[in-house]
Amino acid sequence: MRIQNLMIRNFKSIHKMEINTIENALILVGQNNTGKTSVLDAIRAVGGEYQISREDFGEAGAKIRIHVSLAFSE
Repeated sequence: MRIQNLMIRNFKSIHKMEINTIENALILVGQNNTGKTSVLDAIRAVGGEYQISREDFGEAGAKIRIHVSLAFSE
């Protein structure tokens, strides 16, 4: 199983992020406090390993949207 596409909106510090066509790996690089861990937490939330809390909402009243497309292979 691998992630093909990832879309995150209003989650922690991420207002809007979309990554299309992830080939073989997703490498997150950046300075401290730029949202790398937020991307991982969003993926973990979809898988049930992360509990979304009130502090995770980016904008007051805005809904969190996380969409992950998966590809399965033998």
